[in-house]
Amino acid sequence: MTKARLTQLLIGVIIAALVAMSIYTAWMIRQRHEMLSAVDRHDVTYAAYQTIVEYERFRTALMRFDRDPTSAALNQARVRFTMLSSRAGQLSKGKFLIFTTETSSYQRIVVDLQTAMGEFSPILASADINLDVSPLLANLQPLEHQIAVLAAVAAQHSTAQVRNDQNSLSQLYRQATALAAGLIVCGLGMATLLGWHNRLLASAHRRLSVTTRDLAKTADDLANANEIVAATNTELRCQNQRLQEKESALNARNVLFDAALNNMSQGLCMFDRQLQPLVCNRQFERLIRARLPEANDEGVGSDWLRDLVPELAAELEDNIRWDRAAEFETELYDGRLIAVTQRPMDGGGWVATFADVTEQRRAQARIVHMARHDGLTNLPNRYAFRERTQDALNACHDDNAMLAIMFMDLDNFKEVNDTLGHPMGDALLCAVAERLSGCVRDTDMVARFGGDEFAILQPRVESDDAAARLAARIVEEMRRPFLVDGELVYTTGSVGVAIAPKHGSDAVVLQKNADLALYAAKAEGRGTYRVFESQMDEQLASRHVLERDMREALAGEQFNLLYQPVVQLSTGQTEGFEALMRWTHPERGPVPPSTFIPIAEDAGLITEIGRWVLQQACAEAARWPADIKIAVNLSAAQFTRSDIVEDIRTALSRAGLRPERLVVEITESLLLTENITTINKLHRLKALGINIAMDDFGTGYSSLSYLRKYPFDCIKIDRCFVNAMSDGEQSVAIIKTIVQLADALGMTTVAEGVETQEELDALRAAGCPKGQGYLFAKPVPAGDVLTLIGRAEIAETADVTPSKVA
Repeated sequence: MTKARLTQLLIGVIIAALVAMSIYTAWMIRQRHEMLSAVDRHDVTYAAYQTIVEYERFRTALMRFDRDPTSAALNQARVRFTMLSSRAGQLSKGKFLIFTTETSSYQRIVVDLQTAMGEFSPILASADINLDVSPLLANLQPLEHQIAVLAAVAAQHSTAQVRNDQNSLSQLYRQATALAAGLIVCGLGMATLLGWHNRLLASAHRRLSVTTRDLAKTADDLANANEIVAATNTELRCQNQRLQEKESALNARNVLFDAALNNMSQGLCMFDRQLQPLVCNRQFERLIRARLPEANDEGVGSDWLRDLVPELAAELEDNIRWDRAAEFETELYDGRLIAVTQRPMDGGGWVATFADVTEQRRAQARIVHMARHDGLTNLPNRYAFRERTQDALNACHDDNAMLAIMFMDLDNFKEVNDTLGHPMGDALLCAVAERLSGCVRDTDMVARFGGDEFAILQPRVESDDAAARLAARIVEEMRRPFLVDGELVYTTGSVGVAIAPKHGSDAVVLQKNADLALYAAKAEGRGTYRVFESQMDEQLASRHVLERDMREALAGEQFNLLYQPVVQLSTGQTEGFEALMRWTHPERGPVPPSTFIPIAEDAGLITEIGRWVLQQACAEAARWPADIKIAVNLSAAQFTRSDIVEDIRTALSRAGLRPERLVVEITESLLLTENITTINKLHRLKALGINIAMDDFGTGYSSLSYLRKYPFDCIKIDRCFVNAMSDGEQSVAIIKTIVQLADALGMTTVAEGVETQEELDALRAAGCPKGQGYLFAKPVPAGDVLTLIGRAEIAETADVTPSKVA
């Protein structure tokens, strides 16, 4: 083989290698093209899904703080807010800015998000654990749909970008293929040239040197071609590595994006123009309680959504707006209420979010109900009552009819609340509401304004008497005991009545007049009703003036005490005195205790007045003989509103009076609620050596159980039984029974209001040991007590008369 032949063979081998390398390069480019075709996301998607992920984390942190308002939860919410603000800021930079600039609606979503972040920033920066996050969550709600839509459209945008990259790579593929083809053609041309050169070699030896140079140049060209191929392979390897890294990153982002979509609190679904779902999250499938069919699922028609949830599909079709977003609510077959927000997409079709708002709407209905009803009794409240009253007034005006409204207060509710506790007080209010509702017609309305204040609306009342009959019935119903948590609770109610149009044709005026009538009923002794009269306004003003004067009287020492003796009926000897409070007004003159004591209780002055009476009476009694006792009346308010034991201990200590010389008299109103606190206070007084008497026994709700449960030393028989002794044997028998019962229990008895010799004789015959009344002596000032005690006796003989008493 000649050298020329060998050279030609070597060139052919090199050309074959170039062809093989070109084919390999084209194959590699084709493989990279196929790999890039599998990528369907881009960097814009990453910014969008990071934003929705941080949004969900921020919203979750706010909800966690709402459930557990702690500083740690608040700080966590601030951290998540900072991350969300950072992600929102990235949406206005780089590729995402280019993306949003193309479409104004998407740019508006970014602006809305950044504006909301600017509004939340000062709120979270200055917030404490008392922050109410409900407004923040409410403001976040519309943003969730907008961010989800932006993420979905960003994914489409990224897919389009990837397609552009694919087209670029295809162009590179064609260029590389053309290069390889050129190399092949050049190689073939070179082989042909070498063949021709060999044929001419024998006859053109002189041109050998030229051919040698040509071969050298060809070798250089081949070396250059090899370098180009090597550089091409290096670039392809780099592109392959970058594509693999981008594909891995996109896969990771897709996983996070899917996680964000599937963990949204709302359902999300993208539809084409034929209402066929393209993409949806798991929350949407949970809402419709069905799985989105795959493309290769058999037996699934194109109208599967209409077949499965026809009411939802119909609403979606009816509310399609291709030029703007639409919001509506629809009720599914199972009663769930779904809120839908849908927005058209640029490429056709639309994206919608779905939220189950059933509980939210129920909560809103409850809030509306709560705004017009009392939370404890579920009765209408003041607002609903006034609104209904005005409507009824308008109807009565049109029909020339009458209506009545009534205000009712419980007379001793504060004592019940203070002694038995607020839970028992609340239970009593519920029982009162139920009993009131049973007193009225279906067309009437019972409302609670708060505390123990109730109101009754009686539209189309026939007459004034009909309203008065209902008021009287309510008063009687309130007198019946209430069974509350196994305990009997006694109370009374006072009712004020106003009738339209006689007492007003406006709801505000009518309620004011009913309130004035209620004050009048309370002023008359409570447990009754009054119908409004024009002079009641003046009476209320007078009551306020009297309350003001009473405060001045307490400071100006206008109160004084009188003392009425308690007598041993068998000997006529004075055993002690009862302190009776009197008020001499500088302008009105003497004011009866029945007038100013109820006002003092309502105004909260009774505690201070009672403390003054204790100290004054004990100080006076300390000047008397050591065997003379002093009796002081205590109100129920003194037991519930002050430390009565400490007040009595202080009064005894300051006066230097022995405890056994003090008798405290309590009324049955204190015992209406059998409270352990009251029992303990009475036993503490008993332990000090103080005598305890039950005043006015036989009236009200007298119960023999009181005598067993409370440490009484004395029973004071009410004057009504004493004064009725001359009318028949029944009162005498009652007194005898009370005396015998007291003797059996180791107690003594005192008859009140003894005014005649006949009553005295009957009491002696009944075995009553003690008495008190005008027959023996009227109440006297402190300066006359020693004179009264100095008498040998008060009523030792049977012919004692009031005229013989000092």
